[in-house]
Amino acid sequence: MKKKIIYIIVFVIITLIGFLGYKTITKINTKEKITVQLQTMPGFNLLSMDSTAFTNRNLNLAQPTVIIFFNSECPHCQYEATAIGENINAFAHVNLLMMSVEPLAKIKAFATDYRLDMPKEIHLTQIREAVVFDTFGSISVPHIFIYNQQQKLVKEFKGEVKIEAILKYL
Repeated sequence: MKKKIIYIIVFVIITLIGFLGYKTITKINTKEKITVQLQTMPGFNLLSMDSTAFTNRNLNLAQPTVIIFFNSECPHCQYEATAIGENINAFAHVNLLMMSVEPLAKIKAFATDYRLDMPKEIHLTQIREAVVFDTFGSISVPHIFIYNQQQKLVKEFKGEVKIEAILKYL
């Protein structure tokens, strides 16, 4: 009887180790795949503030593109939005694409609060959470990707960053 219990315990431990190993390898492979896929600006299907479809075709791809993931209630995102608003002229020849998973009403209110709803250089959009994960992986906000005119990744910032650092890569 004791041998049977020991065999069961060993079997459970080996199964658990195998399962955890499989999950770890899968997570590493997914992260590597996303890292490689983000080296070139991904295609996206978003929703603009006027509830129309927004894709890469809405951008002037002859210009660099800055993608910023944000949440309207995030103090770091609010800092970024304030800094962008204060330096909007520096983004005159840049596609500035701000994405959030929040409802459009919250995105519109954020745009109005931080005066980001007027400049044509800024596109505030809604992205589905599943699309964020499939395309960009697990990210926190704010999260910034800077792509050059050839749609190649130049720099990625995780978290709050000073506007001068962003402008340095444009």
